[in-house]
Amino acid sequence: MKLSIRFMAIWVVAALGQAQMLECTEELLQTEDCYEVAQPIACYNQFRWNTQTLTCINGSDAEKKAKFCKCAKCIGTPMVNWVTQNNYCGGGTAKGKGGKRRSAKFVN
Repeated sequence: MKLSIRFMAIWVVAALGQAQMLECTEELLQTEDCYEVAQPIACYNQFRWNTQTLTCINGSDAEKKAKFCKCAKCIGTPMVNWVTQNNYCGGGTAKGKGGKRRSAKFVN
């Protein structure tokens, strides 16, 4: 019984520690990370949402995945599906710099 309670506690902590896609808000959309993710839409369409899509933005693979996870819902359904399919929000953190970009405004 104690073993199953410990296992359950570890599982809950692990589940809560998983990064999740954030809801798209005006504030989130105006961050530097989301600006970087939203700019290369043509690049995403060129690669048809495959493994080369990561090359569309700058940074290490971990940084790119965190940005994609953070901003996916602001880009649209294809991005959400691609991020989910590739499990980019399944572990680690998805926190970016959060710097503001005043001139960028995107609409789904």
